[in-house]
Amino acid sequence: MKFLFRCDSSNVIGTGHIYRCINYINSYLNNEDTSLFVCRNFKNNISNFIHEHGHKTILLEYDFEPVLNDYTTWKGVSNDKEILDLHNIIKNENIDCIVFDHYGIDYNIEKEISNMGKKIVVITDIFTFNHYCDTLINYNTNDRLKLLSNSLKPNTEILCGIENVIINKKYKKYKLTDSNTIVKTKSFLNICIMMGGTDPKNYTQKVIENISSQLNNKVLSIVLGKLYLYEEQLIQYLEKNKIQYKIYNNLNVDQLIELYKNIDLCIGCLSVTAFERYFLGVKQICLQIVDNQTSDIFKTIDINELKNINIESYIKYSNTLTC
Repeated sequence: MKFLFRCDSSNVIGTGHIYRCINYINSYLNNEDTSLFVCRNFKNNISNFIHEHGHKTILLEYDFEPVLNDYTTWKGVSNDKEILDLHNIIKNENIDCIVFDHYGIDYNIEKEISNMGKKIVVITDIFTFNHYCDTLINYNTNDRLKLLSNSLKPNTEILCGIENVIINKKYKKYKLTDSNTIVKTKSFLNICIMMGGTDPKNYTQKVIENISSQLNNKVLSIVLGKLYLYEEQLIQYLEKNKIQYKIYNNLNVDQLIELYKNIDLCIGCLSVTAFERYFLGVKQICLQIVDNQTSDIFKTIDINELKNINIESYIKYSNTLTC
C-alpha cells in the first residue's frame, strides 16, 4: 500500500506531528508499504528531518501563516484549496491510504477525500473536533464512547488508551513497574526541563523562574527543541541568577534515554514526550502550556501552580499517570 501523511510543522505548530507520523510508519507499516509526506512549506518547518528518515516529501505553498491555538489557520490555505491540492496528489501518486495528523484538517476535508474511495486514518490527541474516517487513533483517553461521539462515519475503528500511543519503539521495551524503572535515584539533585520542540512562549524560562527559589544546589538539565528561539535570552537569565545548568540541543532517542537515566524529576509539557517518560518510569510533572494539551490519562497542572508545589517532596510520589 502507498500511504500519504498530511501533517505540518513550524515554530507555531510544533514538530510533534512529524515525529508521530514517522513513528506510525515504523510501528504499523510493512516493509512493502511506501510513504509520502505532504506538508506546507511554513517558516521553520522540519521537512529536512523527514528526508533524513528516508521519506519522500511534497512541500506545498501557503496563503497565510498559522496562529497559535487558532487551528483554522493551521492549514495555511482555504478548505477548497486544501482539497484541490490533495485530490491532485492522491491521483498522481496512486495513494491507497491517507493519514491525517493535523488539527487544521476538519471532517469536511476528510469526507471529501474519503469519497475518492480512499481509506482515512486520523491521529489526534484532542477531543473537540468531529472526524470522518475509517480509523480514529487517540491515545489521550480510555473512553471509547467519547471518541465515538466525535466520529461521523459509521463503523469507525476506535483505537484509544495508552496501549495505542504512537512513540518510538525503543521506549516501549521498558516495563511499567517500579522495580524495572530505569531511574535509580539516591538523592534528589537533578531536574530536567523539557517544553517540546518549539516552546513559542518560552515556558522553559517561565518554569525555571517559578521553581528558582527551590533550586539551591540542584542541577538543571534543559532540553531544547529544534525550533526553540530563546536560547541566548535563557542563558543570560541562568548566568545572571547563578543557576547550575546544562543545555541539550536536538537529542536523538538514544541520547534522551541516557539523559533520563540520570535525572530525578522532569518538568515537561503534555506532549507525546509525557508518554515516552511514562514508559521509561521517569518521575514527572506535566504542564498544560497550549490549548491542545488535555488528557484523560495524565494529570496536568498550570504553570503557575508550580509555585505552590514542593519540588523536593514531589519526588516521593509515583508517576503522574492516573489510569
